[in-house]
Amino acid sequence: MKNNYDVLIPQSRKNLHWESEKAEALFKKFVAEGFSYDEISNNPDYPTYASAEFLNDFLPHMIDEMLKRKDIDNFLIYPMISAINPAHDPDFPTYNERASRIVEIADLNFTEKVCQFLTALVGDPPIPEDEFDRVLIFWKNKLKKLN
Repeated sequence: MKNNYDVLIPQSRKNLHWESEKAEALFKKFVAEGFSYDEISNNPDYPTYASAEFLNDFLPHMIDEMLKRKDIDNFLIYPMISAINPAHDPDFPTYNERASRIVEIADLNFTEKVCQFLTALVGDPPIPEDEFDRVLIFWKNKLKKLN
């Protein structure tokens, strides 16, 4: 993975606490030593603190491993969907900024992985179906534009 970016979202950087510091240490370990699905699975809240740039590198690995293990019931699904949901929630401006940035920097590989992930959840999405359908349609349209 590349590491010419901060692994934390700006809000977490400004307001460090024990959990965000642990998340940062784990993210830096992934950058230096490689991704560990088991480690992130043991800390499913950590992706909440991740920057868009880190998630752009990190989520494809997470998705590959989740699908390989058929582990789509993992609690990691919620922060993953939150990270890629382009809808803006006025209560969470930091996450809105991150989602906008993810959409902006998403390349073909990232977008293909997101579509694979979302397609695996069709039929039993972990969020309301209308919201899920909107997210899936958004990423499928982005994939068409990139192809």
